[in-house]
Amino acid sequence: MLTTHDVGERWAAALRAADFAGLGRCLAPDVRIRAVLPSRFANATGRDEAVALLRQWLGGDRGFAVLAASSGLVGDVLRIDYRVRISGPEPCLMEQHGYGRVGADGIADLRLVCSGWIPVPTPTLRGAAGGQ
Repeated sequence: MLTTHDVGERWAAALRAADFAGLGRCLAPDVRIRAVLPSRFANATGRDEAVALLRQWLGGDRGFAVLAASSGLVGDVLRIDYRVRISGPEPCLMEQHGYGRVGADGIADLRLVCSGWIPVPTPTLRGAAGGQ
């Protein structure tokens, strides 16, 4: 049987590898996710719905790179934190913090708070046209 710590470590590893199937294996089949987003609340019930929501938050087909990912315990509650850079023509950052209850089949209940997508400023080239 996996411990809560093991599930957290597997979550972080799957996230770093952009392995959505691996993230799904960290979740119980009947997982419940509740999230606070900048403009609304979001909920998902069941592994497939939860993974689809995670994929959407992580940029869908745009791709992402993990800048930081960690997990730990608060008593017997799993804590996960991650920051990603979402790719594309308008790259952005996104950070989530979560707390979850882990059962025999994985994370059964996960509560998340999300920063939203924060645009990454594009550096400007000074004097590019004038050769300065």
